[in-house]
Amino acid sequence: MLRSEYSLSTKAAASVVYDYLADLRHHAHWRADVITCEIESGEPGQDGTIYRQHVHQGPGTAWRRIQARTGPGLEVAFRTLGNGTIRASGAARIRALPDGTTLIRSEIEIAFRGPGNLLRPVIASELSRRSRAYAKALKAELDGCAGMGRPALSPASSGNRPRPPGRGNPIG
Repeated sequence: MLRSEYSLSTKAAASVVYDYLADLRHHAHWRADVITCEIESGEPGQDGTIYRQHVHQGPGTAWRRIQARTGPGLEVAFRTLGNGTIRASGAARIRALPDGTTLIRSEIEIAFRGPGNLLRPVIASELSRRSRAYAKALKAELDGCAGMGRPALSPASSGNRPRPPGRGNPIG
């Protein structure tokens, strides 16, 4: 299993951060590997909602089903569903700070089975770089939400965002 962690602080209130992260459709805004993310079953931001993500994977793309875990304590988690050879899970812990900012501590774990182990070296080298990129992009998105007092959900979150060529991703 591979594991990566990152932390960031944002001007957005903890409740705004939680609402934004609890709706996994927002992944398309700040994760360069996510092309689209749509709800398959459930409601936005609800515990147990299942999302269908279209992601860059290696030289091509793939569809992934992920499930959100939300609940008390300002924690949002996700996990890849199915029996794939590479499965990802993660969690974001959100904490309001006395100065009005919010601290987010995120972790990502990637588990491998069978032939998926062949990609472990490639994914290991990519995971650290990708985690830094996630933190930077997520901070920009959340700081943009700070002035609105609530998360924004634009058509880009449902997959209408153009993607530059050559943005392959070995992490599904």
